[in-house]
Amino acid sequence: MTSEIPARRLPGLSKSRVMLGLQCHKRLWWTLHEPDAPELQPSAALEAILDGGSQVGELARTYVPGGILIDVYHPDFGGSFSLKQVLPALVPDLAYDGLAIADGSTASAELARLMLAGEIMPAADRQSLRTALLAYCRQDTLGLVRLLEHLRQLAAT
Repeated sequence: MTSEIPARRLPGLSKSRVMLGLQCHKRLWWTLHEPDAPELQPSAALEAILDGGSQVGELARTYVPGGILIDVYHPDFGGSFSLKQVLPALVPDLAYDGLAIADGSTASAELARLMLAGEIMPAADRQSLRTALLAYCRQDTLGLVRLLEHLRQLAAT
């Protein structure tokens, strides 16, 4: 005797489902298969945090007369709005390639090493690390400036 698996319609692919899957594959499964699960319902504490984020955005727009909300998303963000995801998508000619320190985690760890053990490091190593950290910070700052310029161009159109 063979058992048949009942046919069921697979959920369609959408941008929101792709984003949810990129952010948390378990939540995507729950959303599709058990959408009423209590675990998917936001707690009062989470609701308060989300409301606070909206309030910050509204308050920020009051500081810029005539300011507008620019709703920008690019598939290359990969579900993240971190500078390292947004910058290559919106300002592709600005890269961290070739820098001795090319990401925030490494920069944080090396800064901690410099601060905690800098006195016992050979002077040349200490100077080299400091130079690498400054180059990384310079690139981050330039990235923010260029990103702001790009967002202003988008707002003007």
